[in-house]
Amino acid sequence: MVQKRFFKSLFKVVFILTAAVLFNGCAQKPIPPIFNLYGYQRLAVIPFDNPTQDPALAGAVQDEMTDEILNLGAVPVIDAKQVAAYLRSLGANASSVQTDPDLRNRVAKKFNCDLLLLGSAANYTEILKDTTPQKVTNQSTGISKWGFYTYRKVIVDANAKLMDPASGSLIWSGKNKGWSWLNSWNPLPVPDDVAAENEVNRFLNLAGVVGRSVANPQVNQALGLANLVRYRLNHETDVEPAVVDETNQGSLVYPKSRAFADLRQKAIHSTMDGIVEDFRGHCGWAPQLRGNAN
Repeated sequence: MVQKRFFKSLFKVVFILTAAVLFNGCAQKPIPPIFNLYGYQRLAVIPFDNPTQDPALAGAVQDEMTDEILNLGAVPVIDAKQVAAYLRSLGANASSVQTDPDLRNRVAKKFNCDLLLLGSAANYTEILKDTTPQKVTNQSTGISKWGFYTYRKVIVDANAKLMDPASGSLIWSGKNKGWSWLNSWNPLPVPDDVAAENEVNRFLNLAGVVGRSVANPQVNQALGLANLVRYRLNHETDVEPAVVDETNQGSLVYPKSRAFADLRQKAIHSTMDGIVEDFRGHCGWAPQLRGNAN
């Protein structure tokens, strides 16, 4: 009996230790970062390029990456605004830093840095669409309600690279695509006498209800429906179009939509956090040597 309890207790201990290792994702040996920033003197952020339709994206991306690097505590950082001001005083462009050795050396000397961070906000995409209205039954109460889902998504692509200002050599590069999405439910005030699904489908012409007039006067009176936009929960505070797809972006939505502004910020964080992951060690790794050394 005692032996049985002993093996049972031993099994519990082994199980707990194994679960702890799996949960933390760590083996016994510390895992160094792909690129070790520790030990460098100073890093200067060159203003990022921006080929996207969002004029503020490059600044948001570079600032997010700057914050992520600062949170590591690995190397002092000169932010892009300071570098931009210095480049303006020289009458130089940020795009020339990579190819102009004299300009690189002047930047390095000005800010006493031995690393340059360059990058680009490569792409920005917003997606917005409504589902056709549907009847959803609450499993607890058995009450059915009509409504529709609004799907919103923001995708941000970015890339970055580290350069040795003395030699002009690229010593690290990374890229990532991050996104954030929200699927929100919007109730519809459909009356009980037109609450059957086949009736609502027929009345609302659900093959393409967004942007179309409602065919049936009864539902038209009940919903006042020119399209579903006015029934989105955020329609009183956010100005959004009926639909935005990946192939037809049109005007930016996020400047007039708090929902999209929040998704944009989360997507930027997701993108740059993934890039900066190359600079993080894991499983108790401690910085020792400069560069890529373990």
